[in-house]
Amino acid sequence: MMSGTGAYSITRPVRRRAVYTVLLLAVCVACVAAPATGSAGTAPAGDPYVALGDSYSSGEGLPPFLAADAADAASCDRSAAAAYPDLLATDLDLPFSSADFLACSGATTQDLVDSQLTQGGATTPALGPGTQLVTFTIGGNDLDFVPALTACVDGGLLLQLAGIVPHPCWYYAARAQLLLAALAAPDLNNQPIAGVWGIPWIVRAIHAAAPNATIVIGGYPRLFPASSAACLTGTLALGAFPALAAVPVAFSATVVEQFNAMADSLDATLAAIAAAAARTMPVSYANVAPLFTGHAVSCSGTQTAANWINSITTQPAAGGGLEYGVPAPSSFHPTAAGQVAYANAFLAALGH
Repeated sequence: MMSGTGAYSITRPVRRRAVYTVLLLAVCVACVAAPATGSAGTAPAGDPYVALGDSYSSGEGLPPFLAADAADAASCDRSAAAAYPDLLATDLDLPFSSADFLACSGATTQDLVDSQLTQGGATTPALGPGTQLVTFTIGGNDLDFVPALTACVDGGLLLQLAGIVPHPCWYYAARAQLLLAALAAPDLNNQPIAGVWGIPWIVRAIHAAAPNATIVIGGYPRLFPASSAACLTGTLALGAFPALAAVPVAFSATVVEQFNAMADSLDATLAAIAAAAARTMPVSYANVAPLFTGHAVSCSGTQTAANWINSITTQPAAGGGLEYGVPAPSSFHPTAAGQVAYANAFLAALGH
C-alpha cells in the first residue's frame, strides 16, 4: 500500500493483479442530456474502479500487455501491471480487472464515447451506481500529437513529400488551437465538432452512468525539457534503405517550444474543464506536469533512468523489417517511473 509519505517510490515494486472475466449485462440506454446508465431494463451495478482514456492511461510502451492485447497487433496495449490504473487500484484497495481497464492506445474522444462509455450500443457494464472512481486521460490524439511529431521532426518536409505524413508541421500547430476549443465545448446538441467530443459532455456522460463515482481527469506532461535548445531524441532505422543504419531524430528549438506550449494549453483546458464540472459533480484534475519537471524525453540521444518519457524507437514491421519513418508506439510515452508519477498525481487529486 502507500508509503508513509502518501506517495509511491520510483523503485516501489508493483503487485501484479489477476485478470478476471466479468459478466457483461445487457442494458437499455435512454438519455436527453448525456448517455444514460440504463432505463427500463436492468441497469449495470457498476464496478468500483473504471479506467478510461488513451495510451497514457493504458500503459503503452510498458509490456507485458494483457493477453488479449498481446495477441492482437491492433490492440489497446494495456499494460498487465505497470500502468497507473493498476497502481491506483492496488493502493486504494479497489478490485480491478481487464473488464474495468477500458483505456486504449490511440483513443480519441470519439473512441471513448463509442467504445468505452458504451459497448454494443449500451452503457458499458463496468459503469453503474456501484462505481466509486473513474479516471481518464484524453485529448492528445484529438490534437494529432503523433502525426504532428512525425511532421515536425527535422527533415519532416521530406517525409511529407514521401507521403509518410499528410501535412506540414505548421498545419498541426494551427489545427491544435482550433481543436482545443472543440475539446472545451459544452453540450452542443450532443454532437461532436469535427469529430471531437467536448470533454464537458464526456464528464456529464460518465456522471450519468456512474452517479456515485469521483471522476479524475489526468493531464499530460511536457514532452521536451523546458529549454530553447534543439532536441536529439534518438535515431530511427530506415528499413527501406538497409545501407543506412539509422538517422538522427531531432527537433528544432522552435518545435520544442511549440510542443511544450501545446501541452501547456491542453493541460490548462483540462484543468478548466475539471474546475467547472466540480461545481456540480465530484470531479478533480490530476496535474502531472510538475512531477515530470526534469524528467522529460532525453535530448542527448540516450535514454536514462532520469527520463520518464521514452525516447523514439523504430516500429518493427511484419517479416522482420523496419518501417521507414514510423516510430514505435512506445515512443514519447511514460516509462514505468512516469506511470508511478501519474499514480501519485491521481492520488493527490483524490486527497491522498
